[in-house]
Formats: sequence, structure tokens, C-alpha cells
Amino acid sequence: MSASDAMALRPVPAADLRDVLRRITDHGDEILGVDPRRHNLATMRHRLADMGARLFEVVLGGVPVAVVGHTVNPLNRDQATVSVAAFDRAHGAAAVWTHVTELARRHGTGSFLCAGADGSEAVEAYQAVGFTEVGRMRMHLYRAHAYRDACVLHLSLREGP
Repeated sequence: MSASDAMALRPVPAADLRDVLRRITDHGDEILGVDPRRHNLATMRHRLADMGARLFEVVLGGVPVAVVGHTVNPLNRDQATVSVAAFDRAHGAAAVWTHVTELARRHGTGSFLCAGADGSEAVEAYQAVGFTEVGRMRMHLYRAHAYRDACVLHLSLREGP
């Protein structure tokens, strides 16, 4: 059994949102581009609501290991932006796998994602849970004051991790 098989998604109710955002802040992570280093909790809550974000806790053995979220593209309901804030980096990619397989199960047959290609741990972690590289976008991401390549990965629901 893989780590992603034992994970469960639990929707974050409005009453628990403040506590979940505080945990993200405590870990210095961000979710859907909302960064606790630039926004206070109230601003984070409003920005996520304005985006129509749906947040889920990823639970492993009764313990939250990550928060995943998505926003749906209003112009194409089959597209979503997915983000993860992992409290334990070892579970980040499996948390994304759990989330995108649930989204894909409801909306399609697979999922694409894009990650930094410059020796990124994220690419290796996504490949470890079943994503395969299908292409590269040259100079696509702007990070650390420079344009960098992006790796495009695909997950087919016909092949699990």
C-alpha cells in the first residue's frame, strides 16, 4: 500500500479555516499563491474566498499531513489550479496525488501539472507517486529573479502510484 492509498481528503469547513490557515502560516508555506509572509490571516481568508478556493485537509492515520486546495477556471470548468501546503514534505506529492485523482475522478480521466524542472525535488516526488514527464516548457517559470524551465507531468487514472 502506498502513502497515497491511506490518505483521506477532509473538506475544511468555514469554522476551521482560521486554524488551518494558521497551521499553513506556522509552517511558512503558502496555498494557491496566498503567502502568509505577505498576508495576515484575515486577508488570506478573504483572498481564498474571492478565488472560490476549495481547501481540504489531507489526513493520514487521523493526523493532518497537508492542506490541498484548488480553484476552478471559470472559463473552462475542466481546468483547475491545484496547490499543496505540506506539513511534512515527505507527504506533499502523495497529498497532491490524492487530491488530483479525486478531481480527475469527478471531472475526467487524468491530470496534468507543472513543476520547476531545475533539479526540483517536487518533480521526483510527483514521479514517485505515478506522474510521468510528458514535456518541458522552456523558460516558463519566473523564480529567484530568473526564468526557468518547467516540467509538465501527467497522471493517468488507469495507472496508480
